[in-house]
Amino acid sequence: MNDGRKFSWKWLAILLVVVGLVVAARSFLDVHGLLTGTLRLVDDLGPWGPVLFVLLYVLATVLFVPGSILTLGAGVLFGVVRGSLL
Repeated sequence: MNDGRKFSWKWLAILLVVVGLVVAARSFLDVHGLLTGTLRLVDDLGPWGPVLFVLLYVLATVLFVPGSILTLGAGVLFGVVRGSLL
């Protein structure tokens, strides 16, 4: 019976550490500013912009970055139809 309590405390401690790291990362990293700056860079690249955008979208997906800003940015930069295709 004592082993069950130790086990749950261990997992609770791990959960608290993970939550703390996520909160710290979100407060120190300005993901929104980084993504909007990247969209400005993509816009300035001309014909190479769509190529970089697709590569960045794939990278953001792998890193679990919310894609809503990139999706909306694609519509703004490339138009609704072309942005949806990209």
